Amino acid sequence: MAEYRCPMCGSTFQKAQASGCAGCMMARSCGSIACPSCGYEFPAVPEEA
Repeated sequence: MAEYRCPMCGSTFQKAQASGCAGCMMARSCGSIACPSCGYEFPAVPEEA
C-alpha cells in the first residue's frame, strides 16, 4: 500500500487515513489529499520506497 509523507509536518500515513481536500469547486476530484496530522493539502503522490 502507498505511503505518503506530508511536506509540511513530515508525518507519514496511508491514503485511507487522509481526507480529500474540500477547499474549491473541484473538491475530491483534483487528486489532492489532506494530512491527518496537520491538515495541509498537497497532491497525492506516494513517497518512493
